[in-house]
Parts: sequence; C-alpha cells; structure tokens
Amino acid sequence: MIVDLKGRRALGKWKLEAPDGRLIAHAVAISGDGKTVVVGFEAPGESNGFYASEVRAYSLDNYTDTEPRFPTAEPRHVATIALAHPAIDIAVSRDGGLLYAAGVRSRTLAVYDAVTGDLLHTFEDLGEAPSQIIVP
Repeated sequence: MIVDLKGRRALGKWKLEAPDGRLIAHAVAISGDGKTVVVGFEAPGESNGFYASEVRAYSLDNYTDTEPRFPTAEPRHVATIALAHPAIDIAVSRDGGLLYAAGVRSRTLAVYDAVTGDLLHTFEDLGEAPSQIIVP
C-alpha cells in the first residue's frame, strides 16, 4: 500500500514481486527524499530463511508528483544488487545514492552504491547480532 501521510490517504497498491514471480520481500526501505525504494529478496534458487540475498532498487519519481498517477504508474527498476552477505535489514541514504545492508550472521554492515551495485565498504565485527539500520 502506498500512503500519502501528509494528506492521510491511500494512493494505491504496488505488488512487491521478485523477478521470478516470488512474493517474498524480506525488507523494504524508502530514501529520505521519497524518490527511491529498495526491496530485499532471496536470490533465485535460494532459501535462507528471513534474509535478503539481493536488493532491487526502484525510482518512485512517478509517485512524487503533486497528483500521483495511480494505479497505472509503475515504479521504474533502476538496479539489482547481489549482496556479499545475506541481510536481515536494509536501508537507503536520504538521497537514494547508498544502500546499507546489515548481515546478522556475518556481523557486518555493507555499504553499496545504490545505482551501480558496487560494494563500497564493509564494516566488520559489529557485535553479536546487528539487525537494524537507522539512517539519520
């Protein structure tokens, strides 16, 4: 469900679906500017519980107009990022340029370029179970 919080109204629905038709979205995050959404999925052929192995990034430019076009407008797929480690949580930077992925099993926080998918940095040994990312 896409909701206009300021206007307090439902704008429409968007079916979160992996490329192979699976409906297993493990994590969803929206950039602070409201223009990018990232959705974490298990990679095709994997079954790893509640962890995302790949992230698909979408542009929400169609939804940020004064009058969003629902239900005909579809988010534009901009990138698919294969994660170095399965992630329990994902987040995206305010401007939509960076993707963060918390690996609870690997105890890491990976930082990716949200457009190219390049792994920019990995923070390691983050304690027992890093499981949530909060982006200021």
